[in-house]
Amino acid sequence: MSMAWLIPFDVSVFFVLVVLLRSQFPSYVNYATMFVGVWVFIISVSRLGFYETYVPSHLTYGIMYLTLFVFVLTTYCLRAYERKRPESPAQRRPARELDLSRVCYSPLILIALATSALLATYLPDALSILATGGFSSVRHNVLYSETSTYTSSSLVLLKWAINPLILAEFLIASTAIVLKKTPRSKAGPVFLLILCCCNLAMYTLIFAGRWLLMEAMLSLAVLLFHQYGLRLWELMRRNKAITVVGVLAVVAILSISGDRTIGETDVLTSIYVYFAGTVDMLNVLISDPSHSQLGNVLFGAYTLDGLLSPFYVVANRLLGTHIPIAITEINAVSSAMVNISPTLHMNNNCTYVYGVLRDFGAAGLLIGPAFLAVVCQKIHSYYERSGSDYGLMLYTYMVVILFFMIIEWMFGRVNVVYTGIFLYMLMRFCCVGGGLAKGAVPAPRRRPVPGPHLNPGRLNG
Repeated sequence: MSMAWLIPFDVSVFFVLVVLLRSQFPSYVNYATMFVGVWVFIISVSRLGFYETYVPSHLTYGIMYLTLFVFVLTTYCLRAYERKRPESPAQRRPARELDLSRVCYSPLILIALATSALLATYLPDALSILATGGFSSVRHNVLYSETSTYTSSSLVLLKWAINPLILAEFLIASTAIVLKKTPRSKAGPVFLLILCCCNLAMYTLIFAGRWLLMEAMLSLAVLLFHQYGLRLWELMRRNKAITVVGVLAVVAILSISGDRTIGETDVLTSIYVYFAGTVDMLNVLISDPSHSQLGNVLFGAYTLDGLLSPFYVVANRLLGTHIPIAITEINAVSSAMVNISPTLHMNNNCTYVYGVLRDFGAAGLLIGPAFLAVVCQKIHSYYERSGSDYGLMLYTYMVVILFFMIIEWMFGRVNVVYTGIFLYMLMRFCCVGGGLAKGAVPAPRRRPVPGPHLNPGRLNG
């Protein structure tokens, strides 16, 4: 039964929270209001019961709003504290050593070429399966080890190392081009972007997945919005190549989505289920605690699982230990198909709320969003104070990950955490004075000038 009559309440909550956040941010447009907008939007849409989906219970909505309030209040308090704390000279100084103008692209291009060579070895099998069974068969080949043509070690290498490496290099190349922060010759970042797009295409064909493409395209969208706002004509006129890349990626995502749909489900229904259906799946898990194992608390293991999982795997392989991987515990439940309507079913996407409930029990509804708010504010504060290009790229990726919290607890993914780590390592070692870079053009001295949209002004300004 539709709960459309409660949508005015959702809209009221949205405006109240946005006004509250505006008192601590120099603009209405910031990462926190984006998160509030996305969260309230999927709550409101789920109330309508599109495609005959079951409307979640008041308990589920109450839990979602509780986590949202905790996130907003924690962000508010952190911002208020930051504004009162005096800045040191070191904090005011731009992080010039991580400026894109100082990057030497030769090592980045070599890394991208090596990545291309590695991916090319997996491509023939994927293309062969794609030709006979489509993207659904390719995906089945990757997910089910008993029929997969790949070893588990090779899949781990691709998911945990190659995936974040591709995205980190894509962020560097696209940011350099969008911001016009290129060395004397533009060939370096342009060639790197071409290689990254080729690697994105090969990785997508091998896994028949949309995730890496969506991360890359949303990162690009955030960068373009930061630079141009809503001036779409100027954006397309000055970034023709970037625009073409974005259009092709959207077409690829829609094509894969259409081929991977179950039964006669159309693409629009699949998109609705993928995002708004997360509330319905969370409702199913909350309604059946025994099935969702909410009593089997992981005691914080899932919160940092994306960082620690590689070390656990190495220890288990080399030392014979049996350290459990928290994300496998989560996936054991969330991967099971559940009905969200008489005709539709889904799995996996159950918002980050299920992850924090499994990690800390009921206390996770306070700990999880508070931890998320602290991480986001730390990254935003670093970018706001330093004005560095690395800070902008890290902040851009943070906004993307914050959006995907409607899917799951993103810090439980190895590729998400290591994208940030690889981004720092590449910028550190490929800049002048960083170690690998030779002959890059030194950046001119400049003050940290925040972007007009996603990075609105200094804290004390």
